[in-house]
Amino acid sequence: MTVAGNANGVAGNGNQTLNGPLDVFLNDNGTLFVADWNNNRVQAFPAGSLIGTTVSSLTSHPQGLFIDSFSNLYVTWGTKYQVISQPSGISVPPIASSTCTWSISLNDAYGIAVDSSGNMYVSSSSCSFITVWNVNRTSATRLLADSSLVSQPRHLYLDEDNMVIYIADTLHHRILKIFLNNSLPAQTVAGINGVSGKTADKLNGPAGVCVSRNDGTIYIADTLNHRIQKWPMGASAGITIAGNSNGTSGSSMYALNGPYAIYLDSTETFVYVADYYNNRVQRFPVS
Repeated sequence: MTVAGNANGVAGNGNQTLNGPLDVFLNDNGTLFVADWNNNRVQAFPAGSLIGTTVSSLTSHPQGLFIDSFSNLYVTWGTKYQVISQPSGISVPPIASSTCTWSISLNDAYGIAVDSSGNMYVSSSSCSFITVWNVNRTSATRLLADSSLVSQPRHLYLDEDNMVIYIADTLHHRILKIFLNNSLPAQTVAGINGVSGKTADKLNGPAGVCVSRNDGTIYIADTLNHRIQKWPMGASAGITIAGNSNGTSGSSMYALNGPYAIYLDSTETFVYVADYYNNRVQRFPVS
């Protein structure tokens, strides 16, 4: 079902419409936050409501969202990120380098996550690396020394309990699992490195990823295949739970057109999908 934007896929800039949503996030109250990319804003939709309010108007396109345990909303766009304290108040931290400096770049900042200590993880799509920023945001280190391991990564998912981070390694057509304590080398956990396709064992330009806290199942926004894949832990193939399994796009209630992000709710009953080219957010059961 459509939970934000026009069900028929028509774009707009009103409080009931979206234009190219790139990310979604739910807070503890069930409010849905949407990175409304082409409208240069972040919209908040209370649970059960199709009417949104603007919580952040930006000078450029928002790409990534994250809400920490203190209800602070983090937004990435361009070479910047912004922290919005809920329910009011805005703090804009210093802007990092817009070039691909190996450790401090926020160039084309995309996916974002913050751990319980306040460290911030950001994927730089154009620079093809992941940086970890300290609590004060004064310095950063790169997660992968070998920059060839990822290619234009989009969204990411932090599993702090198991000290791993999952990356939508978009141009390598896979989901990459990185061990934060360097206990093991990075692993491909879904898709085939460097090989795109429409069969169940392959992905095509995945941009979004989230993981079940209960059993480690990976949920993937398989963007160029216009589908959501459910990939059990250790499996060699995924199961399509939304969109067309044959990789074709559509605008019906069960179809998708360029899904860019996915969010699994706290009960692990539904996934919320940023259906980019259909200008809407869709909700699907995981079963």
